[in-house]
This record gives sequence, structure tokens and C-alpha cells, in this order.
Amino acid sequence: MISWANESFAITVSPAVRYCIQREGACWYDEGRLKYSGGSKKTVDANNAYLAEQAPIVRMRLKQAGVRLGAVLNQVYAGE
Repeated sequence: MISWANESFAITVSPAVRYCIQREGACWYDEGRLKYSGGSKKTVDANNAYLAEQAPIVRMRLKQAGVRLGAVLNQVYAGE
């Protein structure tokens, strides 16, 4: 299950998501700061274009979650 979390993390830090900026091997808050330390906050405009761009990834992850949950439930209830 750790691999599932790592998959989600890889998606989160991809440039297309705009969650952070990859710099010096880390996920920086913005160009000048590794972490948020007050001041102006970064925002992502989740407009229709952004949502349409991210929708295929969301659909894929929901399908994977359903299949994975099904596999876990099958293992749990296999002994009954």
C-alpha cells in the first residue's frame, strides 16, 4: 500500500498539478521558498480548463482505488 501512496505523491508533485515547484530535489512552495513562511499565499485557479486537464488522472485513480479496494476486500473475506 505504500506504493499506492507513492503513486499519488508522484502525481501531486508533477508540474501539471501546480502543487509545488520541483527544485533541488524537493517540492518547494514557490520559486523562492522551500516552505510557506507567511506572506502571500500561492493559489491555483481551478477553472474549467484546469479541471478538464486533471480529470483523466482523477478518473484513473478512482478506477485504481476501486479495483484495489475490491482486492483487499476479497482477501479479507476469502476465509469466510
